[in-house]
Amino acid sequence: MVRRFLTWLCVLGFTSGSALASDLLPAVSDDALAPAVREMCAKKIVFLGEDANHAGAQTIAIKARLVETLVTQCGFKGIVFESQFYDMLDFQHSLEAGTATQSQLASAIGALWSRYAVFQSFETWLFQQVVEKRVLIAGVDPQVGGIGARYSPQQLPTDLAAVLGRSDEERCREAMTRHGSWTYDDAHPFDNAAFDTLQECVREINASLALHAGPDSSRLAAMASSYLAYLSSIDPHGADAGARDKAMYQNLAWQLSRWPRGTRVVVWTASVHASRAPIETTGHGSATFGTYARQASGEQVYTLGFSALGGAYGSTGGRGASHDLPAPPPGSLEASAFASAGKVDEARFLSARALSQLGSVPGRAFSYGAFQTRTWSDYLDGILVLRYEKAAAASP
Repeated sequence: MVRRFLTWLCVLGFTSGSALASDLLPAVSDDALAPAVREMCAKKIVFLGEDANHAGAQTIAIKARLVETLVTQCGFKGIVFESQFYDMLDFQHSLEAGTATQSQLASAIGALWSRYAVFQSFETWLFQQVVEKRVLIAGVDPQVGGIGARYSPQQLPTDLAAVLGRSDEERCREAMTRHGSWTYDDAHPFDNAAFDTLQECVREINASLALHAGPDSSRLAAMASSYLAYLSSIDPHGADAGARDKAMYQNLAWQLSRWPRGTRVVVWTASVHASRAPIETTGHGSATFGTYARQASGEQVYTLGFSALGGAYGSTGGRGASHDLPAPPPGSLEASAFASAGKVDEARFLSARALSQLGSVPGRAFSYGAFQTRTWSDYLDGILVLRYEKAAAASP
């Protein structure tokens, strides 16, 4: 049986420094979360989703609690973020060398979460766990660059281009550096020719690395393969809209092959990526990250989504405007979760069975910005509906 777990200070909005009154969040009881923990505890891979805006403070705080619980009480060892594959590999390399810092971890996680005040106490806990080798950590996103990333825009081009001959090395390092830092201008536009140079360079790097063996070659080869997948997702000649989700799964599979056999992982991502089935009417409708995981591991995969009855959500990264959540319509996912009488819970859990019984109803578990009418049990194994969401704000 899953033991009762401690209520985190971060759920009340406390950071590693002083708490800001504006960050205070309604406390969600252990009892409200326990049913979700019971369903996840015995799984092999748990996806913790969230609204696609990545800017709900209460969701982030609860996900942090759930990660700690799954690690300390259910035996999960790996924590995987929808963050830079490259920067997290560089962080792993620094861990092995004994030079890793919490600032480097924050950079590898990226501005989607590490910038938020509500995330920072969890980040401190996470760094300690990783340094003490209680937890393994990885990123899986093939995208290059990104706000807050250091390694991929600055050092990755040098590390990859170094396997080429001298003339190609300089040309390719310059092309990848310009792309990673997005320093295109009128004299150097991002056009078909620039893309073709990038793709040609990464293909040459990939081919060169295939002729070498060793830990560094394996790591660099994985980076080059991921970079190629990223380029497929933005190819101006015909982008593969599903390439990013497929690459995230491939990066996860590669990482699991290097971790101890049987390592159980928590994946921190958006619900649209965690979905157990393609989302036909949202985006490209291709297979999701969660779809690939489900195909490989079946019922050992669990996907938890989040939604909210009311409150507000922020702008991605926490520096823009906040947005009020309109009241949900009667019979919706959110209204149904709180329809039953009883104690005033700050969150209600809807299991797969409860979702199936609801049938096709409006809900905003994929994006706070719009209601979608869906049979939610087709996509998520459970949804935690918050009574009140709060816009996540970046630290000053």
